[in-house]
Amino acid sequence: MHPPANQIEKTRAIVLRVIPYSQTSHIVNWLTANSGTLATLVKGASRPKSAYLGQYDLFYTCELLYYTRARNHLHMIRECSPIHARPQLRVEWRSAACASYCCDLARRTIPQGVPQRPLYALLESVLELIAHRVATPSILFWYELRFLEQMGLWPRLDSCVSCGRTVPANPGSLSFDTAGGGVVCKACVRSRALTPIGMGADILALLRAWQGTEDPKAALRVRCSDGQARQIDQILGGTMTYHLDLEMAARRIALRMLTFTPQTLNRKRQTSPSSTV
Repeated sequence: MHPPANQIEKTRAIVLRVIPYSQTSHIVNWLTANSGTLATLVKGASRPKSAYLGQYDLFYTCELLYYTRARNHLHMIRECSPIHARPQLRVEWRSAACASYCCDLARRTIPQGVPQRPLYALLESVLELIAHRVATPSILFWYELRFLEQMGLWPRLDSCVSCGRTVPANPGSLSFDTAGGGVVCKACVRSRALTPIGMGADILALLRAWQGTEDPKAALRVRCSDGQARQIDQILGGTMTYHLDLEMAARRIALRMLTFTPQTLNRKRQTSPSSTV
């Protein structure tokens, strides 16, 4: 439920996006624990003597005081004080790319006016971690699995989504059905003419390990190779696209950044067709 209009609300909030509203004003999108996502108008934010200069930016956690407005759900900011600025996310480009995707996913999927304490805590824990350690594909995949859990779309990895048969720890070869939201045994793939994504026991073990921990630091210890990351990208990316109906451009950019190394650049140069001047 949205609070009544013209009421003053105080909350901790994470900055998800900052966009220009005029030459001197901003619209800021936030994620809060008690009210889900919300947007505030910050008048005069870019003026040289503005009280808001340096008080908020992308990925900040702030103490926010705002006047509620019913019209267009665009509230009016009164005060803002940074609690966690996370300056490292302005110099470490891999972590910045991962943080941008995590915030973009929250902004586009979490509703307004609905308490979202678990999703708020999830985003803050990831931002805090990658603000001090370089992000990896593992932490992005872990975030997606926990995010899907909170959205009621937890991927089913313990049994076949078609027949319900239990999947053992070392099943050999399996498949993943993005539409069904889980693994599919070999018999069901053949009998039902499905075209799911193939996955081996190593991929299943990685997904189960990330799914089984609520600690993002533990997720960082479970790393995957480039080949495994590509397969997991297919599985989770397909699940997110199908069930959330989103264009995942920010996700593709983040994963490209997280998997980039000088070696991958050299391989691309070697395999690309030669050009003539």
